[in-house]
Amino acid sequence: MLFIILYEPIFTSINRTIGQKIMGLRVRNFSTFKNFNEKKNINILYSLIRYIAKLFLGWLSLITIHSNKFGRAIHDITGNSVMTNEK
Repeated sequence: MLFIILYEPIFTSINRTIGQKIMGLRVRNFSTFKNFNEKKNINILYSLIRYIAKLFLGWLSLITIHSNKFGRAIHDITGNSVMTNEK
């Protein structure tokens, strides 16, 4: 049961989830991506924060995507992350 709940945060911090792999997406650390153009995964703590924000906000988290220069949702902002397309 715990694995099911923590599936997304664990796999996002290690590599990516199955759905992210199919879609060619990755969750990256925003600070290193923006400042140094490095593609570094977020750590487990940021991944958990991001996941909790996504659970609580649901689709409302997506309202900032079009108003943000980097297309970041609210859960990405709280988790210091950015979604990248890496097919």
